[in-house]
Amino acid sequence: MKTIIILLLISLFSLANVRGQELTELNSILMRSTFKIVGAKGEMGTVFILVKKTRPNSEYAYYILVTAKHLLDEIKSEDAT
Repeated sequence: MKTIIILLLISLFSLANVRGQELTELNSILMRSTFKIVGAKGEMGTVFILVKKTRPNSEYAYYILVTAKHLLDEIKSEDAT
């Protein structure tokens, strides 16, 4: 179920159009792309989202959700928010 949730999140953000984005400082980008994840029993950590272009010089990209493996191992329930 955890894999399904991650795949759903990735698919929601997949193939995003990156045309017209302004250049922003890296620290601002990272702050806006970092989120807290909490398991049913209070386990918590962070996830962040990276953007990868589909091809070099492409206008399209997809989002990748990144977190620590031990966090997903600690969350024993099927759901996390």
